[in-house]
Amino acid sequence: MPQSRLIQSPVQRPRTAVAALAAEPPRLSDLVEYTVVVEKSPRNYAAYVPDLPGCVATGTSQEEAVREIRQAIRFHVESLREHGEPVPEPSCMATVVTVAADAGAA
Repeated sequence: MPQSRLIQSPVQRPRTAVAALAAEPPRLSDLVEYTVVVEKSPRNYAAYVPDLPGCVATGTSQEEAVREIRQAIRFHVESLREHGEPVPEPSCMATVVTVAADAGAA
């Protein structure tokens, strides 16, 4: 009786990821700036892009979360394009507001 063998194929990245890795660096005129919000949680940092719903990433440090969200943005935009969906233009802005620590205290 012949024995069955499990044949494993090498792990392959999706074609689009390979193409993105092999692509030339973007020209300055091709760059887009999205606002990224980074939040500290008890165990890690989470980042999201208000202009790209569902585009999120986490990291053990703020720097790692920012690196991860940069990659997540690339893949998110690439997926939107592959599916024929519109890529939202950046429209969200952020600012820091300073108020007195006792503001609103009665």
